Amino acid sequence: MLEKTFKFSGYNSGDYESFCFAVSRDEFIRLTGHKPDSYCKNPFHKRRFNFYPNDLVEHLDGKLEYEFEITVKAKPIKK
Repeated sequence: MLEKTFKFSGYNSGDYESFCFAVSRDEFIRLTGHKPDSYCKNPFHKRRFNFYPNDLVEHLDGKLEYEFEITVKAKPIKK
């Protein structure tokens, strides 16, 4: 079983994806280990990049069906 726990800050992307967040470039790199491609740019939040569940777990076989259990705790960030 592949499993990882992550903490990150981001915005809900607003494009009605089932699980997609718009995160900063630095957060994207920290979470995925690589720079975002141009197609990762979020159309609703400037200087944000779309971050998907596949970005969290490496080596998922696209031909296999998986069961996922994801815990998300979210609280507003006061700026």
